[in-house]
Amino acid sequence: MRRITYFLVKIKAEINFLPNNIKYHFTKKKRVVYVGCTEQGNLGDDAIFDAIRLMLKEDMCLYPISYAQPASGGFFRQIFFKNPDYIILGGGTIIKKGKEESYLRLLMQWHNLFPDSKMAVLGPGVVNPKFSNDIGFPIDIDAWKETLEKCTFISVRGPLSKAELDCWGMNKNIHVFYDPALWYVKKEFKTKKEQKKIAVNFANIKNRIHGGDSTLIEKFAFSIVRKLVLSGWEVYLYPTTKSDNHYMLETIGLKAINGIHVYSNFMNIYESTDFLESMDLLLGQRLHSVIFSACVATPFIALEYEPKTNDFLQSIGMADYSYRVDNLELRIIYEHLIDIYGNIHEEQRKLSEKLKTAKREQMRCVELFLTTK
Repeated sequence: MRRITYFLVKIKAEINFLPNNIKYHFTKKKRVVYVGCTEQGNLGDDAIFDAIRLMLKEDMCLYPISYAQPASGGFFRQIFFKNPDYIILGGGTIIKKGKEESYLRLLMQWHNLFPDSKMAVLGPGVVNPKFSNDIGFPIDIDAWKETLEKCTFISVRGPLSKAELDCWGMNKNIHVFYDPALWYVKKEFKTKKEQKKIAVNFANIKNRIHGGDSTLIEKFAFSIVRKLVLSGWEVYLYPTTKSDNHYMLETIGLKAINGIHVYSNFMNIYESTDFLESMDLLLGQRLHSVIFSACVATPFIALEYEPKTNDFLQSIGMADYSYRVDNLELRIIYEHLIDIYGNIHEEQRKLSEKLKTAKREQMRCVELFLTTK
């Protein structure tokens, strides 16, 4: 029975991947193997891949390699696959861990298969070595440096990622790409109606966070949501993965607070951004809940659970809108939310201008990549 189940899963994976194989085979554009975090049920990761695909669609055809199941599509690859022009390492905080694991292993495998293909890096975050060591996932800097030196173009999410690579003594120019999801920045923002609507996102990252104690977040989350509801706010739970709502409702216990609303379509980027646009504010833990909110000029406060949050916020000049999860003070954060709400139209204007500037710089970075020999 297990063998039958195994083969059924394999067949399903091959069928699902068949359109990618056909499209890649017949394209007249440059062929690109994309190594990144895909098919994980995380809207942030999927939005990153779709954003990069859309940025490059006039010039390149992207072929995603499933991180969870890299062998997916392997049977039809033997029939349809042609040598790629590029192997691209995509966005997400994926410059981490060592050469025998994670994304570096996949990148090296594909480079070894196609050594004549150019390698490029478009917008990933670089893990903070001290933080990664503290949570038990140390990064192999030497192995990453050896591979990155072979790339024709390197860009990363934000200034902290760039500074980290610069510290490695790279013999390459390192560019700031911003998070790829800034592709979804809207040209114009809708002025808030000031209806006291707030979206909140809390996520179960376990103890791989600043301070290593997730109970601090859970206690804070329950307290601030209760305070918001008692103060007349409409509170909406906003997930970016399947597990988020269960974590907020059950583990944190927010289901016990009357009047809580739940948003559930966590895998549709356009409906998610429309939803966030209808909110006055966001209080968000997952990085991409914050990024999506910023894209539609919904002011936010970010809860920094690891350095990547600060990396992004520094890139857009909004580092003052964040609090580390090992130092959450209810009164201070609540008062900050109220201050933002009291000046919401100016906050929207400021946020919109910063995001539009960042997106313009991101598109210049894309052009630079496309014109790099």
